[in-house]
Amino acid sequence: MSRVKGTFLLCLVLLHDVFCIHYWKISDDKKRIEAVPDSPYTLAYPGSLVDFLQQVDSVKKFGKTAVELNTVLKSINDRELRDDPEIEQRLRAENEHCKMAGAIGLDRSNFKTSYSAELCPDFHKYYERYTAFVKEYFDMTPDDEKLLPRCRQWHQEGQLRGLPKNENEMRVKIRSPDSDYAEILKGYFPRIKKVVSTESPLYGAIIAALLSNQFDKIKAHPYLHMAAAAYWRQNGDLEEALSCYRTAVVYAENAVAKGDESAQVSLDAIHIAAATLFNKADQPDSAIAILEHSFAVDDTTTRSPCVFLKAQAALADAAYLKLDASRANGIEVEQVADFARVVTYFSEPFMRKLLIPPNDSNYVAELLKLHEVLLKKLGAMSCQIDLFVELAKQKENLDHLVSEKLRFNEVYGDQMKIADQIRGRMISEKMRRSMALSYEEAKYGYNPYRICRTINAKRFPRSNHPGNVVQIYYCDLTDAAAYEESMIPIRKATARNRPLLNDTAWRVAEVFARDKTFDKKLESLKGKAPLKPQIPKKYPLDSATWSTVRDRFWRRADWPNSVDCQAIVSRTDIFNQKWFPQVFISPENKGYVIADYLTRGIGLESHEEHPLPWREPYCKPVDMVGHELSFLTGLVTAVHTRPSPEYAETRLKSVLVRLADRIMEDIEIAQRIRSMMENNVGPRWLSTNLAALYWRVKGNPKQAAYCLIEAILEPYCPTDIALVQLAQVILKVTGQKAEPAKLLLMATGSDPDEPAIHWLRARLALLSNDVDEALKFLKLSLDRDPFNIVVAEDLLKVACSGKSSRQVISSRFPTVCCSSVVQNAVCFKTGHKSGEQCYVVDTESSSGRLIYNRCNGVYTVGPTNFFAYINQYSFNSTLFQGASYPTAPYVNIVSPFLPIYNTVSKREGPPFAEDESSVQTIDTEELPLDYGGSAAFFAPRPVEWWTRAKNEMRYVLPSAEGEIDWWEEDGESELAEVPPKPLSFLWIKDRREMLRYDAKLPALLPSPSMHQIRKGLSLFPPPRQSHNLCSGVKKLSILLENQVSTWVSVTAKGEDIAKYVDLRGPVPGVAGLQPVCPSIDNREASPILGLDHLPAFALSDQFLFYKPEKALTDALKSLGNERDSIEHVAARLHTALVANGMGKNGQTVSWLLCVLSSLYWRVVGDAQKAVGCLQCALQTAPQHTRDVALVSLANICHQAGLLHSALIAAGTALSASPNLVAIHFTIANIYASMGDYQRALEFYYSTLSLQMNFEPAKERIRAIYCHSGKKFDFQAV
Repeated sequence: MSRVKGTFLLCLVLLHDVFCIHYWKISDDKKRIEAVPDSPYTLAYPGSLVDFLQQVDSVKKFGKTAVELNTVLKSINDRELRDDPEIEQRLRAENEHCKMAGAIGLDRSNFKTSYSAELCPDFHKYYERYTAFVKEYFDMTPDDEKLLPRCRQWHQEGQLRGLPKNENEMRVKIRSPDSDYAEILKGYFPRIKKVVSTESPLYGAIIAALLSNQFDKIKAHPYLHMAAAAYWRQNGDLEEALSCYRTAVVYAENAVAKGDESAQVSLDAIHIAAATLFNKADQPDSAIAILEHSFAVDDTTTRSPCVFLKAQAALADAAYLKLDASRANGIEVEQVADFARVVTYFSEPFMRKLLIPPNDSNYVAELLKLHEVLLKKLGAMSCQIDLFVELAKQKENLDHLVSEKLRFNEVYGDQMKIADQIRGRMISEKMRRSMALSYEEAKYGYNPYRICRTINAKRFPRSNHPGNVVQIYYCDLTDAAAYEESMIPIRKATARNRPLLNDTAWRVAEVFARDKTFDKKLESLKGKAPLKPQIPKKYPLDSATWSTVRDRFWRRADWPNSVDCQAIVSRTDIFNQKWFPQVFISPENKGYVIADYLTRGIGLESHEEHPLPWREPYCKPVDMVGHELSFLTGLVTAVHTRPSPEYAETRLKSVLVRLADRIMEDIEIAQRIRSMMENNVGPRWLSTNLAALYWRVKGNPKQAAYCLIEAILEPYCPTDIALVQLAQVILKVTGQKAEPAKLLLMATGSDPDEPAIHWLRARLALLSNDVDEALKFLKLSLDRDPFNIVVAEDLLKVACSGKSSRQVISSRFPTVCCSSVVQNAVCFKTGHKSGEQCYVVDTESSSGRLIYNRCNGVYTVGPTNFFAYINQYSFNSTLFQGASYPTAPYVNIVSPFLPIYNTVSKREGPPFAEDESSVQTIDTEELPLDYGGSAAFFAPRPVEWWTRAKNEMRYVLPSAEGEIDWWEEDGESELAEVPPKPLSFLWIKDRREMLRYDAKLPALLPSPSMHQIRKGLSLFPPPRQSHNLCSGVKKLSILLENQVSTWVSVTAKGEDIAKYVDLRGPVPGVAGLQPVCPSIDNREASPILGLDHLPAFALSDQFLFYKPEKALTDALKSLGNERDSIEHVAARLHTALVANGMGKNGQTVSWLLCVLSSLYWRVVGDAQKAVGCLQCALQTAPQHTRDVALVSLANICHQAGLLHSALIAAGTALSASPNLVAIHFTIANIYASMGDYQRALEFYYSTLSLQMNFEPAKERIRAIYCHSGKKFDFQAV
């Protein structure tokens, strides 16, 4: 029996390797399971578990690299197909803009056209009388035929409008003959037969003779000077031409003063011609200045359409020439906006309704010719922008192609390394063939060409243990060809005898199999959802809703008062773009029920989930050529902006996930919106608006803009929803306010009853510091929805926190004290001589009428008024002398807006209640003063109060006993990321990974004073970096890993520990006593004093890398007797805490006991209890001792890896005690751990400036200089 068992075990050992040559898989026909030959898991040493696990890991990595290689290769192929080297030539041949441009390119010479008003058909008719008068002089032969028409030789130069004096005096040193002016000059003096050519010097001499004529009627006319300028423009002397324009301006302005009908025509022609001259001279800034000054206002009554078009065309040319000349033939990213703006210049003449040509055929011909030139230039500009967009896409594609090819090579190299590792662990080809033959030996039996025997082999290659040697079954062939031939019939016979598998099919299921039933159901619902509103519009509100509104308080003249202003809850800075509202106007306001479209509209019940897979709703680019939105530079920027978390409007996520009437994942909502878009469920504008909302939440402005453009271009739909969203996208991406304001104005035109639009316009006005405009729109919003508490809160905040940009009536007319009886008079200064007149409110009248009152003076009243005043006031009769005055008319106008007092009846329903949006009156408690004139009472605040308004940290603390014991804090911080699961070494391997869940670094980092750094450098100059000097210096990694624990002694702060802790008495007999600090009541704690925004308090129970700070053991033992152990000190602290009340019954535990207890827990290594004690100390410590707890907190955070929190705590301690060595050394160590060695050195040197023999600081300075590999510059110190 034992021999049988032994034989069986031997067979198992021998056949172990026989059956290890395969692993199994489903066959290609999916009908059977078959062995996989050449498996990578057939190892050379199958008994090695380490090799097997490494092989499994390598095979997985090989599979991942193979998938990545296929993905990258597919992307490379796609990008190579998209790469088009002939893209520029193809676009120039096919693009409509490029075809429109024709032969005109972007060369600067093409934009120096001479648009002359002299070419307008009716120009010369204004000067017919002058040309008839000079005809006889024109025909005279000049005395000097070589005389040149230099205008400044006989005339004084004037100033061209719009140019400063220094530019008017500039000279143009460029010669540029202008062939256009050869034709323009021929048009001058049309009724005079020209015997000589206008190009000959004799013609110039004739003009010069007229310029030098003795009669002013001949020489002092702008027409003559413009002709002389045309002569010089023809010959190319721009300096002389400009001189003639300047002399012509003088006479044209004189003609304007005289009322000459041709004067304005002359001025316009001169300015247009001068502008084209500056364009010729490459001075487009001067041309723009002249034209914008002269043609700023469209005046169709004084300027002909031809003249106005010439000015617009010259201005467009100048705008293009103003672009950087070095890039005139190609644009870059930063110039797209400039080109787009110039396109608007060229487009403006076509969009003006006033340019309707008269019936004159000459007008029509000239305007059509000008239109043709402008169209070509507009086409050239638009063509260049189109080329840039396409070439930018090509460049981006090539950049990605290069990076992906480099990535392919990198991944391929990694794959080859992994393949070598896999082959290195696999069995050799010889042994693999032996194992296959052994398998066939066991399966098919003996074969004469196969020889098998047992041999000895090592089971583990690196072991020499005797038990490591095992016997294996080794097979080989004597004749391979004969063996294969003999095995063919045996293998076929085995295959025929295999039982049938009943056509069983095997397949690999998809990860997310599509629900075909749902697809069919969705297909049947296509186009069936209602396209019209299902419910009535929400706005305007009906009369029944308005009947519940008790008070339109925002329209009252006496709102808000001091009580109203105390109700402000929000503390956000409404003038800061960071707090600009993120708004989505629900289509339900228009009558469309969104939840129906997202559920039943796509074939789902309200409780059902959308079948997988879930994908995002993408929108395609839309052609907007010619649309008014295509000229928005902010929209162009948004379309070319990549997705980024900084553009994510996360506050809208709560709206997005509730669109289907229950909370669901945002990606499921995205798929529902996609199903609407793909199957035409509901109105197209509605689904694209919902898609835009999703992309706004995700921070993808490009896709959001595409969806909104499509929604806006959808005909017969409410566009205000999309316009409001687009305005917010542009504001988020660009920060500009002009274009969002335009879009919101368009949205108001689409639906003026939507209150959210007015609210956004108000908040946008606040970003521009336009308080009056904001007040107006906030009130308009409440006029449409009085139940919106957010808008009411904003209005109250603006009204209470500051002042309108117009003066308040109560500030202009302050109340004064006239006597002990009359303390609320209002005084008006009616004139320089008459002085001030004062009035009081008539208490007997219900209208709030004001009556005259004399303050601190002697006066009498007539018989009628005397008895009225005697009845009203108990004045001494000796005071009434003189006469009274009637109430001034304007007094009754402003009387409804003056402060209302308890003794006065308020005027109800003032006539101007709807118009006093800018008047803000706030009741205040004022003490009456002796009257000293209005100057003594009027102290206006600056209008720009909001420019200095910031989020501040404020403390309102009681100043005396008996006052209310409370305070108010206002702070702002960016919270740290919350870990997705409890921290564990299973997924956090390194201390540096803790920074992911740390607070953000503050904008202003702590730094020592320059004096301290200089002193430290003088005490310990930077060591020279040489091999000999650095050989004995410790490595930086060793120093940073073994951090020095720091502790600020409480005795250094002047505190006597013996007052709180019994240091000399017997140790309590109860064992295991520990100082557990009391918890702080959150209702009484200050989150700012306690630094609650730091994550250390929330994560202190999960500090993986925090270790006991044994270096502080001596500091802890020094608190008791010399022979006390740590446990004894803990017991003493426990007893002291109990004696101190443990914070119970309203008692406040001493901060000193909390700090000392934290020292014990630091030595023990319990971070959670140490941080709890420090939290107690921070809440109760006086200001001058807070640094003790802050340094300890910084040490714990430093050890735990929360370096940002450590720096914040240590920096706060530095601000309290700037000359404490422990603080400087602690901050230096934190900076060194962060890798900021420059700042670390600064604090190490400041440490030495405070304690010159502090060796740990010197040791770390040497290590940084020797081992950091960086250079440091202290020359600026």
